[in-house]
Amino acid sequence: MIMTIEPTNIVTVQYESRLEPGVFVGREYSYFTDIPLAVGDIVKTPTKYGTSCAKIARIHVPEIEVAKFKDVMRHITEKAKMLKPDCDALPKVHPIKQCTLFEQEVTQ
Repeated sequence: MIMTIEPTNIVTVQYESRLEPGVFVGREYSYFTDIPLAVGDIVKTPTKYGTSCAKIARIHVPEIEVAKFKDVMRHITEKAKMLKPDCDALPKVHPIKQCTLFEQEVTQ
């Protein structure tokens, strides 16, 4: 019997480590997504503490896995802006950190 994965708009993410910026670890948290995403994409995630940077760990998560708490799940609506490690452009982030959550206007 061949099982197929039904596409869903549910993904799981892992948050960026506070001790090692640019490293995504820990348990996975479930979100609905309003945009197409792939495993490994870096996204902005709404949390009770504000917006955080997270990496997509799984896509098309079966609804049965989140049935108990889907009423409180939040939505991912956009990807995070990525900076190259040697990028000197604004906004400035931690020297090792690879993503930034907010765009800032560059002023001269």
